[in-house]
Amino acid sequence: MNNEWFFEKFALIADAPGAVDRMRELVLELATEGRIVSQLSSEGNGQTLLTEIRNNTQATDAEILLDRDLADAVRIPSSWSICALGEVAEIVRGVSFPGNVKTENPRDGYVACLRTASIQAEIDWQDLIYIPQTHVSRSDQWVLPNDIMISMANSYELVGKVAVVRSVPQKATFGAFLAAIRPILLDPYYLLYVLRSPRMQVAFRASSSQTTNIANISLGRMRPIPFPLPPLAEQKRIVAKVDELMGLCDELEVQQQERELRKSVLVRSSLSRFAESPTRENLGYLFHNSYDIPPSELRKSILTLAVQGKLVPQDPTDETAEELISRVTSEKARLVRSKEIKNEPPLDPITEGEVFSIPKNWVWCRAGAITRPISSGSTPEQHVFHPSEGIPYLKVYNIRNQNVDFRYKPQFISISHHREKMKRSTLFPGDVVMNIVGPPLGKVAIIPDSFPEWNCNQAISFFRPIFPDLAPWIYTFLKEGSFLRNIQLIGTAGQDNISVTKCKFIPIAIPPFLEQRRIVAKVNQLMALVDELERQQAASREKASNLLDAIVHEMTSGG
Repeated sequence: MNNEWFFEKFALIADAPGAVDRMRELVLELATEGRIVSQLSSEGNGQTLLTEIRNNTQATDAEILLDRDLADAVRIPSSWSICALGEVAEIVRGVSFPGNVKTENPRDGYVACLRTASIQAEIDWQDLIYIPQTHVSRSDQWVLPNDIMISMANSYELVGKVAVVRSVPQKATFGAFLAAIRPILLDPYYLLYVLRSPRMQVAFRASSSQTTNIANISLGRMRPIPFPLPPLAEQKRIVAKVDELMGLCDELEVQQQERELRKSVLVRSSLSRFAESPTRENLGYLFHNSYDIPPSELRKSILTLAVQGKLVPQDPTDETAEELISRVTSEKARLVRSKEIKNEPPLDPITEGEVFSIPKNWVWCRAGAITRPISSGSTPEQHVFHPSEGIPYLKVYNIRNQNVDFRYKPQFISISHHREKMKRSTLFPGDVVMNIVGPPLGKVAIIPDSFPEWNCNQAISFFRPIFPDLAPWIYTFLKEGSFLRNIQLIGTAGQDNISVTKCKFIPIAIPPFLEQRRIVAKVNQLMALVDELERQQAASREKASNLLDAIVHEMTSGG
C-alpha cells in the first residue's frame, strides 16, 4: 500500500462520519492480514518463527491451544503461520488487594499500581494509585518495558483496550482488572497492532463473560484466540508501515478538525451578525452556500426573528393588535356572562423585565387573557386504558419535534370515562398543548384533526384561544421558548415543573391578526427549507458513509 493510493482513497471518503477512525481500523486490518507490505522469501516464514518460539518456551503441544473455528476465518499469506495468542505471548494477570489499602499518594513501603483508567492511547502514568508492596506476590507482576497492558474487566465497550509500556518511569505493578501481555520473540509493536485490530478486539469481547455492568475476559478463553504470525523481519516492516500510515491518519484528522473549526467560526460569526441585526435582508447569513449552519440553530434563529416582529414587514393598514385584544376581551366577557367559561381573577400587569422589544403596533398580554381557562390533564386508573380503541390519550412522549406524534406508544381511554370523569381535560383539534413537567420543559404542539376529541395526562397543559385563529401564533410564540427564561419553576423529585397558574401568566407578544398569518406562513416556508436542508445533509452523510463502506470493501477484498 503506497501513500498516494492511501490519500486517493481517503480523499473520496473524508467527509463520511468516522472516516479517520475507520481508516485507522482498516490499516490494522490490512496489516494483520499481510496486505500492507509485500512478503519477501528472503525473510523466511512464520512457521520457522513459531517453531523457534515453541522451542524457546519448551511447549509440549502448544497447537492444542488454538481455537480452530476462529482460525479458519483468518486470512493470512501462505508464508505466515496461524497460532494461538497464548503461544507467542505470556499473559500475566495483575495483583489483587483489598480496596481499603490503596492510597492516591506515594508512601514508604508502597508501590505504584496501574489500573483500568491508566489504559488510554498511551499508558497514563499520572493517574496512579499506590498499594503496599507486600501484595505483589510474584516477580512477573512488575510492569516491564514493552509490556502490552490490557483491560480485562471493564464496560463491554472498553474491555480489551490495550496500550504499550514504552518505558517504566517508576517501579510499578498492575491491578487484577489488568493483564500484561508479554511478547515471546515478537516485535512488541506488531503484537500491539494485532491486539488493537478490529478482529482481535471483537474476539476479546466475544470471549468475555458479562455481568450487569462489567465484561470480564478470562485467561483461559483469551489464550486460544488465533494470532497471525509473520517472520520477524516482516513484523518490523509492518510496524514501520503502520506507523507511517497512522501518522497520515493523524495529519488528516488535524486537517479535518481545522476545517471543522473554520466552519464553526463561520457559523458563529453568521449567527452573531444575524443576531445583531435580525432582519429579513440578513437571512442570507443563515442560508449560506459556503457552509451549513446546523438545522437546530437555523430553526432557533427563524423563530427568534418571528417573535420579535422582524420576519415580515408591518402593514399600517392592518387592524392593530390593540383592536384585536379589545375584540378578544369583549368575546371573553360574553362567554363568561353566558356561563360558557368560568370567570377568573384578574392577571397581574406585565413588567418590563419579562419582555423584549417588539414593533410599535404589537402589544404584550398574558396567555390567560386571550385563552379560555388554561388547564392540564390527569391520569385515570389503569383499567380504563385500551391499546387501540376509545379517546386518544396524550403523554409527554407524544410531543415530539414540536408536533403530536401519536404513532409512538399510542394509548386510548374509554369514551365513557372520558365523558364522565375527564371532561375538563378534553382536547380539540387546534388546541395548543405544552409539557409542563421536564426535562425538557416547554415542548409544544397543536392538536391535529386526526381525531375529533383527545385527552391528556397532568404533565401537559393546554391553551384554547378565545378566537381559534390565534392558535397558530400562540403555538409559534411558545415554540420559540424564550418565555422559559423568566418563568418560575417548581422543582419536585428531581424534576422541573411549570404550574398551570404560571402558564396563565406567560407573556405573549401579539401582532395584528393579519400580520400573525403572514409571520406563520413565512415561518412555515422557512422551516420547510430547513427540513429540506436537513434531508440533504442526511443524504450527503449517508452517501459518504455508503462510499466509505464500498471503498473499505474494495480495499479489504483485495480489489
